[in-house]
Amino acid sequence: GLSSVDNQSLLTLSTIHRAKGLEWKVVFIPMLSDNLFPSSKVKINSPAFEEERRIFYVGITRAKDRLFLISPKSTKVFKGQRELNTSQFIRELNPNVYNKEIHNYYNINQLSPEEDLPKERVKKQQHLPLFTTADTLLKD
Repeated sequence: GLSSVDNQSLLTLSTIHRAKGLEWKVVFIPMLSDNLFPSSKVKINSPAFEEERRIFYVGITRAKDRLFLISPKSTKVFKGQRELNTSQFIRELNPNVYNKEIHNYYNINQLSPEEDLPKERVKKQQHLPLFTTADTLLKD
């Protein structure tokens, strides 16, 4: 059970903007695709773009042990899927200092009927809060 960790947070959700000065053993940074991070609203090599690069650096230096940079291949849009390119910030990293892994994940709605996942009965139970926000950590 969770009795030994009832008073501890198992997961902390934070924006990169609020992470400065904080560290975690494992950090996940999702949505690292061009036009998402860095944002499509900033022009390349502008001061705002360099600020996005600085914020990315803050994010990747929050990990003590493991860092996962997640760059989806596509995203759902109004009428289908939009292909995405890996963020320029990831492409600029020295490839000798990280391991690149490619994993394919599928939306359950994309499975054909014969591939459907088994439906299990879910028993209702009381759930403990499993995360805090960076704002909570900064108040302590």
